[in-house]
Amino acid sequence: MKRTILITLFAYIFYSQVFSQQTKFVKSSDGVNIAYQVYGEGNIPLVFVHGWCCDKSYWNEQTNYFKNQYRIVTIDLAGHGESGLGRKSYTIPMFAMDVSAVINQLGLEKFILIGHSLGADVVVETAVRNLDKTLAVFSIDGLTDIPNVKSEEEIDTIKKKIHSEWTVQEFKSKAYNWVISLQHPESDSALIKKCAMDMSMNDPFVAIDAYVNNVQWYYHDYPNSIKVIKNIPLISISSTDKPNVEEFRNYGVNFQDFRMEGLSHFLHMSNPVEFNKIFGEQLNKILKSKASL
Repeated sequence: MKRTILITLFAYIFYSQVFSQQTKFVKSSDGVNIAYQVYGEGNIPLVFVHGWCCDKSYWNEQTNYFKNQYRIVTIDLAGHGESGLGRKSYTIPMFAMDVSAVINQLGLEKFILIGHSLGADVVVETAVRNLDKTLAVFSIDGLTDIPNVKSEEEIDTIKKKIHSEWTVQEFKSKAYNWVISLQHPESDSALIKKCAMDMSMNDPFVAIDAYVNNVQWYYHDYPNSIKVIKNIPLISISSTDKPNVEEFRNYGVNFQDFRMEGLSHFLHMSNPVEFNKIFGEQLNKILKSKASL
């Protein structure tokens, strides 16, 4: 009898965990299916957004480490991972709508946004749309400066150059070599090669369109968006290009940067132990400061 009860109990725990980690879907504002997963039962949700040509699995080391303390939400942006295709244009504002669709589906009232690389741009724009709900924004090797706004003509010139250099036919080799170039001499070469292979297999139209539209956002929308969220703590954890901290602060942004030297662009995967330590410490500081208000 005891044995039967124990087996039943273990089976319940196992299947309940599997079920809670199954991929779920919600429609974005344009009807594209957005895939997401939820882990843990903590009070404060951490919403993780991957970078260009990546997917939600790139956060596995953070999901496994933090799921016992926080409610973890990982998302595949449209055209990535398990999410749907068919979008006319893959823009930063539309990616932000993908994240907002998941937030609304889960009924999240307060949360912390974390974005890697292009995902950092997406979480900035998501925060703009959720000012009262966003406790903090984390940029993981993403935001480095705030550019001067360019004219549409100047932006079009940059976009045309990208289209000439990144063609659908050559995308796979181009993307692979670009990711390999992000490797640091001391970084994990096997990890970089895996990321390069994964990312080069992404849909070429989605990848190139997202790249081009990111330029549009960066030189047109971003300078204003960063001002809109300036009262929200913005924490950078970086390894490649060093952010211009003073530039952010001159804009009135509550900005901090924590360096992880000697790592690749995928620092949260290259050295998850050190990354999780820094990230966890900053999470605790944010939550303590909010609790005292």
